[in-house]
Amino acid sequence: MARKSFFERMEREIDFQHEYEKMDDIILNDTVGHDTLYEYIALNFERWKERRNFASFDELRKHFDFTYGKGDWVTNYKKIPTASVNNIDTFLLYCEMMVNMFDGIVFPYAVTTICRKAQMIVDIMLYDLDKLNHEFKDLDDGRIIIVQKDAGVTAVADIVEQALADAIVEYNHYLLKGNIEKKKSILKMVADALEPKRSELDQINKSFTSDLFFMVNNMNIRHNNCDNTDIKTYNSTFASLSPKDVEAWYDDIFQQELMAFLILEQKKRNARIEAFKKNMKK
Repeated sequence: MARKSFFERMEREIDFQHEYEKMDDIILNDTVGHDTLYEYIALNFERWKERRNFASFDELRKHFDFTYGKGDWVTNYKKIPTASVNNIDTFLLYCEMMVNMFDGIVFPYAVTTICRKAQMIVDIMLYDLDKLNHEFKDLDDGRIIIVQKDAGVTAVADIVEQALADAIVEYNHYLLKGNIEKKKSILKMVADALEPKRSELDQINKSFTSDLFFMVNNMNIRHNNCDNTDIKTYNSTFASLSPKDVEAWYDDIFQQELMAFLILEQKKRNARIEAFKKNMKK
């Protein structure tokens, strides 16, 4: 059996509870200068532009159940993380909360030593997210969300306008799993953006284009296909689907919409290639 290197032996499964407790213990208890990261964020919470109606960092943590207790003399009365983080959604929520605290409060204002400690936590998150096939995405409005990695999403987000790019990125947000209405609204937004390009798509691949617009027009995205009082738009086959099946279809449509943008982009690429070939013949 081949010997495993030191770095290969470091590889391990992500234990959500352990990772949360490890990071939160550093945030709550490691003093940098005069403050812990927790204390710095709490003191400067009003600087966070996305705080909405939350008056304090403690109120925000309590809202998401990321609570802590206080130890005894044996632990030098340090703060003890007490949340139950035993699934991926709760773990991602914690990471999302903390990276937005760092990005909105720590990195713009704190001294280098505090920023360095925050960056260490971010580095742990980045490693864990990579193992979980997720990543941070910066939205145009300043928020940072966590989404599942998708090469198609990244490619399309780079070639469309920012508002549409943010919506496309958000489709893969972990909290949208099961949220059919939100996914539907994003699919409609993307379909509406593709509508002016429909004839161009038709010329490239008529069958693909026909299927794509058939789905967005008959699967309760652009029209109400579940109202049996409207004979023109009612689709009994779609209306009888379970929520799970509807979401599966919506996820397929999302991939089709991404493909449509990539097909259009490939057409431009092909034109540049042909132009290059012609220049070579001169």
